[in-house]
Amino acid sequence: TRTFYEEHAAQGLEFRRLDTLFGRVLTSAETVISNTPLEDPRAGGIPPGHPSLDAFLGVPLIHGGTFVGMIGVANRPGGYDASVVHIIEPLLSTCAQLIVARRIEVERLRADAEIRKLAMVASRTSNAVILANADGFIEWVNDGFTRLTGYTAEESLGRRPGSFLQGPETDPATVAFMAGRLRAGEGFRAELVNYHRTGRKYWVEVEVQPIRDPDGRVVRFMAIETDITERKNFEQHIVKAREAALEASRVKSQFLANVSHEIRTPLHGVLGMLELLAGTSLSSEQKEYVDGIRSSGRSLLAIVNDILDISKIEAGKLELEAVPVELRALFDDTLRSFAPLAKRKGISLEWTLDPAVPRIVRGDSLRIKQVLRNVVGNALKFTAAGGVKAHVERTSAGAIHIAVEDTGVGIPAERSRAVFEPFT
Repeated sequence: TRTFYEEHAAQGLEFRRLDTLFGRVLTSAETVISNTPLEDPRAGGIPPGHPSLDAFLGVPLIHGGTFVGMIGVANRPGGYDASVVHIIEPLLSTCAQLIVARRIEVERLRADAEIRKLAMVASRTSNAVILANADGFIEWVNDGFTRLTGYTAEESLGRRPGSFLQGPETDPATVAFMAGRLRAGEGFRAELVNYHRTGRKYWVEVEVQPIRDPDGRVVRFMAIETDITERKNFEQHIVKAREAALEASRVKSQFLANVSHEIRTPLHGVLGMLELLAGTSLSSEQKEYVDGIRSSGRSLLAIVNDILDISKIEAGKLELEAVPVELRALFDDTLRSFAPLAKRKGISLEWTLDPAVPRIVRGDSLRIKQVLRNVVGNALKFTAAGGVKAHVERTSAGAIHIAVEDTGVGIPAERSRAVFEPFT
């Protein structure tokens, strides 16, 4: 048996079944003695080539209340009993301690190898990399840290990063957030202001992750810091540019509103005097001139009102009324004003109202007229032959639907969305 184990010491032996004498020790963490293994149903499962079992003793190895392994001995002449277990008890404790120590050593070597590997990679990155212990004190930094902060490794080791990198403009809420996550042993990502050794302020994005031992305890923290100063400066530039644009838009809207009011006052006076002039005795030629001036004056007033509406829209102060509107009268009055233009162009202008449309509806008469004038005026402008038809009907949902059709050139489907774009 001793010879067999010596021959397999390098590669070890595998016991694959747990319904065996060995498996019973592993699954129960209890001592197993069998002096008649050939008659024991648990005697199987030994590796190929293993000598037969004439007697078996399996003893669990316990360290700190935790099962860490077992010792199995076999084929002692005369078998085993509790007295043998008592004799080897000092050996059991020593073996358990050796196993635990070996596991710790293997894990330490593995962790050190990983750290060396990470350090090799980190030393070549342009970002700042920091390794700190569980209390947050720096154990190692790469060259990128020195380039970013101005502090050498010798000046940084044994210090907490925040104690010499943070300053007056570092956000206290961000610092508190980071400290809370570190105390909880959790990773995080944050953006904050740090200060170079020379006092120069810069922005970093820091990502911190905990490094744990096999038992899950945090033993180190690794932090990677990226300089985002250029990005932050650009974002601030965008914010300032947007604020400047909004202010320019506000000033423009205020200017347009003031100018519109200033123009409307004398224009109303001109139109009023024209109304008085039209009521006097005029020759047919003079009457034609007055009507032309009145028409142009009204058009100019409509343009001024549109400019004022644009100012209200940009200022977010344009409100729609919801008052009783006699729709047929509004429709007739608005479209009748286009009749002379249609007659001059030699095209027809028709409008109809569905009988189901109520006489009185609630809406904003000024805006309805405005939209109707724009749409019908545009239809007449681009219709050279045929005519323009406007129709009002009530939908099944109870809404009022106004449609305008013309026989003009129309708009290609791919250009239909451009109707609502400026300067088209």
